[in-house]
Amino acid sequence: MYATFLRAAFGTKKRAWAVIVAWVLLVGILGAMSPSIDDVKAAGDDGAPADAASAMAEERLREAFPGRDDVLPAIITISADDEATARGAAAAVTDHFRGAVGERTLAPISASCAEPGSGLRPGADCMPAGVEGTRSGDGLTRSLIVPVVGDPTTAEFRDDVAAMRRAAADAADGATTHLTGPAGIVTDTVKVFASGDAGRITVVLAVDPYEPEAMDSLPALEDAARGALADAGAAGATVTATGETATSADIRSGLESDTLLLIPLILGIVGLVLGLLLRSILAPIYLVATLALSFVATVGLTVFIAVTVQGDSGIGNRVTAYILVFLIALGVDYTIFLMSRVRQELAHSGMREALRTSLVRTGGVVSSAGLILAATFAVLMTQPIRELYQFGLAMALGILLDTFVVRPLLVPAIVRLIGDRALWPIESAKRDRPKEPVESA
Repeated sequence: MYATFLRAAFGTKKRAWAVIVAWVLLVGILGAMSPSIDDVKAAGDDGAPADAASAMAEERLREAFPGRDDVLPAIITISADDEATARGAAAAVTDHFRGAVGERTLAPISASCAEPGSGLRPGADCMPAGVEGTRSGDGLTRSLIVPVVGDPTTAEFRDDVAAMRRAAADAADGATTHLTGPAGIVTDTVKVFASGDAGRITVVLAVDPYEPEAMDSLPALEDAARGALADAGAAGATVTATGETATSADIRSGLESDTLLLIPLILGIVGLVLGLLLRSILAPIYLVATLALSFVATVGLTVFIAVTVQGDSGIGNRVTAYILVFLIALGVDYTIFLMSRVRQELAHSGMREALRTSLVRTGGVVSSAGLILAATFAVLMTQPIRELYQFGLAMALGILLDTFVVRPLLVPAIVRLIGDRALWPIESAKRDRPKEPVESA
């Protein structure tokens, strides 16, 4: 039955051409059906390289703004019509936040902590502050600082600040309160403050910060900041984005560069090994090309299934690189099994017969191994981590394509077209010749 299939698929060069054209069309269709891989790459969990722009910007911020990165000061001002009311209201607000010290707020910094008659005492939960800068000359306005812990880009942080505003207003009986400072400003989306020669602007995006759309929006934000600085007379200032979105964008960019380096490196090494093993100059060229086509088809089919059909927001940044390394390493094994057998058979038969014999004798083993390996990788599709699912799906699809399309169809079709020179400079011991017509007597 298998021999009948071989004759049907590769019996003539026209049929071999048909197999090759069909495979190239399949790759093109899969690529056309899928979104661009750059448009759907999603962020992963690894950090950006140390020399990435976002990483260097973050390091510069740590130098300019030492201390905890997750604490922002909230400045609460208390105003009243008379000094006694302002003093009592400031002490009451300070006492409230002294009692609220915990995971979300730290000890308040207030002159009331050491002011006689306030009923408060300095300590770990009440940090005294000087009168200068915290009290107006007429004594009608006072201020205190409450450090707020959390990520200012989250709704939880904004809810905490809103709750602090309500609590301060309730505690300051008879006085008017306002909450400002970095923690207060960030609730209105943008927080701006500077230290020395460095400034920081926090922008809360309207989309998921880990989505490709958010990463693609960073250049426009940086250009807008440069334009604003130029208008303000600081045209020479350096503007660099940092934070989770910028880090993810740098990771994506770094992985894209690595993948572009890996492709020629891996294919070059594989081609060299094939050339040494098969003692051929021509064979590695078309065999490496089949591996590249298999990789393209696998990525296209994976993106189509995961993103278009199943609704994933994107393909993990690292998934493409993983597919490239694993699929080519595993796929070339099956090609080596087939072509090394063809080379052995050429010692005593023509190319057509050597190819037929090699396919028959290696087909069962390679097909069984491919099924087992594809099923093994498919186990990753049961994992809740989406990158593992996508990688398992891609490897299962890629191995099945390589096992049942590339090795038994595409490679034999190319060999059949080239004929006796398929392993050039090695040639078969017996050249394939067309049968001569038998003349009747």
